[in-house]
Amino acid sequence: MTHILVLLSCASFLGLLPVSLLAERLGGSWLPRFFQSAGGLFSWAPPTAFAACGDLQGVWEQNVAAFRGIPYGTPPVGSRRFQPADPAPCWPAGTVFDASKNGNICFQSKGGGPGESEDCLNLNVFAPAKARNLPVFVWIYGGSNVQGSAISEFYGPIENIVRRNPCVLVAMTLGE
Repeated sequence: MTHILVLLSCASFLGLLPVSLLAERLGGSWLPRFFQSAGGLFSWAPPTAFAACGDLQGVWEQNVAAFRGIPYGTPPVGSRRFQPADPAPCWPAGTVFDASKNGNICFQSKGGGPGESEDCLNLNVFAPAKARNLPVFVWIYGGSNVQGSAISEFYGPIENIVRRNPCVLVAMTLGE
């Protein structure tokens, strides 16, 4: 069996066998993360997650799958100002949401920081590489509702929580 896996891996790496076909034939569970559609023995396939609104593609951060900037509410702008947020609309069918970058942060008391916007209702999700049936920890940052965000480094990288204590961590940016 080992020889077959090595042969299939080499064929996939050389482009002789598409990774998607290889995953389909073998159930995908054994495939190492260094495979991706374009091939490349030393490249990492980004983590993917499946949500009600469609697929998400994140990034690996030291064996932690990070999905960043996922919208959860409509921006409170224009006629929506001071109204309860509605759920964020789904992205177009058949597309994959790029969750590799942080979303905007809400305006801070000092103001003028990079990435500040009223369109800031987003969350980040972190999970260990092989997350199954883990508790969910929801991180709501401090800051007296005048400063801070889901990407705040004040407490250190929040994804460290996932490394130390296996859980799924959801970090929310709240509107002010």
